[in-house]
Order: sequence, then structure tokens, then C-alpha cells
Amino acid sequence: MPSEDDSSNSRIHEVKISSDRRQLVIKLVPLCNLKPHEDHIEDLYLSLRSKMQLDKLVKDPIISDYKRGLVIDGTHRILALKDLNIDYIPTIDIDYLDSSLKVYRWFRIYHRNAYERILKKYIKQLTKITYDALNEYSLYIIYNYKLGVILDHTHIGRLMDIMRSIERELREYGYNPTFKSDREVIEAVLHGKFNFEKYIILGYRVLKKREIINAYKSGIRLNYKTTRHIPPYRIINIDIPINYLYQENIPKAISYLNNLKIRYIGRMIVINGRLYEEDVYEAVQEY
Repeated sequence: MPSEDDSSNSRIHEVKISSDRRQLVIKLVPLCNLKPHEDHIEDLYLSLRSKMQLDKLVKDPIISDYKRGLVIDGTHRILALKDLNIDYIPTIDIDYLDSSLKVYRWFRIYHRNAYERILKKYIKQLTKITYDALNEYSLYIIYNYKLGVILDHTHIGRLMDIMRSIERELREYGYNPTFKSDREVIEAVLHGKFNFEKYIILGYRVLKKREIINAYKSGIRLNYKTTRHIPPYRIINIDIPINYLYQENIPKAISYLNNLKIRYIGRMIVINGRLYEEDVYEAVQEY
């Protein structure tokens, strides 16, 4: 059943949904009160907006810390829906500082030719690759099992500025990255399984939750695909009609969500090429 909250002088509608394992909550929150903490990828945003216009559906809830107005996962959906003048968005709401929300990184994988042509000049020192070094130095390149330090220790704003500058130069020379999870890359590097004959890695230190929040409050937006968040759970395939998300149609949205059947499909599972490390639930309409 739905409940209502008046946070930020805007009404929030909360719908509690039972699954075969636990009770889940989806909140319908005012879109205008949410803001991404990272840059977006223009092509991805335009593609998603076109798909939403064609399908007239919001496929999955975003994940946010609504009290802080912080979009945790769903940057491109937020921007696309704002373009479509939607009033509300379905979200799984979680306090960013809650221990059940984990924050990791996305590393950038480039063709090794980018090292000699561009990246080599940025290296200030070479050091040994260790687990601690991979989590401590602010910005670095991993090349032939050597760690080339670009930035030793610096605050998050300068780290983002330098990363943007380097990635901009790489794009100008036609080098575009593949994004891999820090978990996957570090395991491959430390076990001698990364293919350095073809690729190099642009990596950076672990970002703390408090510094991410402080950067967000200060208006510092992180580079695209910097943070990799693992929430306690996510719900996929709710497929709610976009027109239900206008203010005047919220009763329809609440009714729609109340009629969803939710089933647990697992964790550490791959869906459409993406690994989900959290508990994943899938929605099925009962109409």
C-alpha cells in the first residue's frame, strides 16, 4: 500500500511490494529534486531518450538518496525524463552513507598504442604494482605490469579535472575506452592474466563516500563512469508507462506498481552482458 511523505515540500509516494523473499519499496519522487553526481555520456543519453520516446516506458527504477537529491544510479534516465518534462520517477531510495550501499570504481581500458602516443608523458614516477598501490595513488596507468603514477595524492576536484583532460586528449586521437570493474581488472592484473600485449589501464584510487557527498554539495561533478555502486538490491523490468509519471496520473502509477508481481532471480548474475553483484528482483505485471 502507498504512503506519502512531504520531504522537500514535494509529495513522495511510497509503494511497498511483496516478493517471494522480502518486502521491497519503490518510491515515486519528484524528478525536479534529483541531480546526477556524475557527467553523462552524450550518445548513451540520446539513445536512451529516443528509446523512451518510442517505447513510452520507464523500464527500471533509478537508485537515489532522495533526501540529498543525489542520483546514485540512473544519470541518463534522469536527463532523458527531464527532457520529456516528466514530473515523477520511480526510485529505490537509500541513504548514501548506509553500509549496505557499496562504492567501487570503473577502470578505463585503452589500446596500448595510446601509451606511447599520449599517456607516457603524464607519468611522474614508476612503482611496483601492489593491491595497496592500486587503491592509494590518485591516478595512474598500468602498463606491462608497471604502475605509472600520474597523481600521487590529491583532492577529488583536481583528480576529476586531470582525468577529464587526459580522456579528452585520448578521444581527440581516436582512443575510446572500454570500462571494466575495478574488481575484474585488479584480479586479472595481480594474477598475471591481463592482456598487456594489446591493452593498458587508466585507474584511480578508491573514492570515499563522504568526499563524494562533499563534492556533490560543492557542485563538483565526477567524470562519467567514475563510481560503481552496488546497492543491497535492485528491481528490473517494471516497465511503467511514462504518462503515469505526470502529476495528474500518479494514482495510476501507484495502482500499476501495486499490481506488480516481484520474483527474485539471484545475485552475481549476468543480464544483457552486465554483471549484477547485488540481489536482483524482476517485475511481472498481474493485469
